[in-house]
Amino acid sequence: MADIVIFIIQRVVDICTFVIFARVILSFASLIIRPPHPQWLINLDNFVISITEPILGPIRRMLPNMGGLDFSPMVVLIILLIVRAAVNRVGG
Repeated sequence: MADIVIFIIQRVVDICTFVIFARVILSFASLIIRPPHPQWLINLDNFVISITEPILGPIRRMLPNMGGLDFSPMVVLIILLIVRAAVNRVGG
């Protein structure tokens, strides 16, 4: 039973990591691609934002204003690394 819980936590951490990286990449893509942006890019960006904002939003509000730079993805990724290490240590 514990192995199943550890496996599920690891997969959730993997999915969160992937989606946060996708959000960072999409934020740069919207800067590179000249407007008007393709509809598929807008839809994908909106979808990724709707998934990640509940995770990144509270962290962003706790961080001091860094002049327009958003460090919340980096903080969340560090937290996810710590969670993964803790789960791996417990799982043996």
